[in-house]
Amino acid sequence: MFMTHKETANLRIFFTEDHRINESIEEIDNKIDSINNIPLQAAVDTSVTKKIETSDTEIANLFSATSFRDFTMTAYKGKCAVTGRVIKYGQFMNIEAAHIQPKSHGGSFLPSNGLALSRDIHWSFDKGFFTLNEDYTLLVHPSVESDFLKSYEGQKISIPEDKFFMPSHDSIKYHRENVYGLFLTSGRL
Repeated sequence: MFMTHKETANLRIFFTEDHRINESIEEIDNKIDSINNIPLQAAVDTSVTKKIETSDTEIANLFSATSFRDFTMTAYKGKCAVTGRVIKYGQFMNIEAAHIQPKSHGGSFLPSNGLALSRDIHWSFDKGFFTLNEDYTLLVHPSVESDFLKSYEGQKISIPEDKFFMPSHDSIKYHRENVYGLFLTSGRL
């Protein structure tokens, strides 16, 4: 990783003639922490999505697990699509990129097959405790005993602004027909 002149100036370490550091380790750690706490703004340039949409390469082959996560987190602004919330400390957060059509069912790493969900909501989505309707509202399974999850019944999830990232209706239909209610018969996808 290369540092800018400004970053170098912020981390300036003065050496004596015998190369000992004149700043304490604590002072250096504080300077490093101050740089690490600067929020990184993720931006998706529309020219990138246009190039992807018009590429000769199979679109699904352009994405990996890492890019799927990054694009999904960016699309949902790092918040849960269902609750609109996040628990965060520094770079740690309880949000995960969830596949609508599971990878184990042939789902892709395309961002349109992803939702940013908090860990508990992701788990319940993967188990089929709820699914989505065509209008992006939650359909909670009638056998679910959780009042927390039931409180989101019929509510619309957050939808990314860019249509490239909007949840695919085909993936939603697949989830509704093949994953919804799986918790009743199976513990795994």
